[in-house]
Amino acid sequence: MDMDRLQTIEERAARTANGFKDLEAAAQEVLDSEELACSKELALALLESDAHQARCVATFIIGGLAAADARARDALD
Repeated sequence: MDMDRLQTIEERAARTANGFKDLEAAAQEVLDSEELACSKELALALLESDAHQARCVATFIIGGLAAADARARDALD
């Protein structure tokens, strides 16, 4: 996993004070630019973040993956 990418997403997410549009956009960018396995790995790492906004990004990523990989939903349990 690209640790720089993880840190960049966490920092971007933490700057979002209100609303979900930028968080959703960040998640979509991951889904559009990464393979499924990489996106899932990144989402699972973001779920461990101290920033609740980063965890929101992870949830959006996992939601996007759920259509292609039913096991991705299990990460939300």
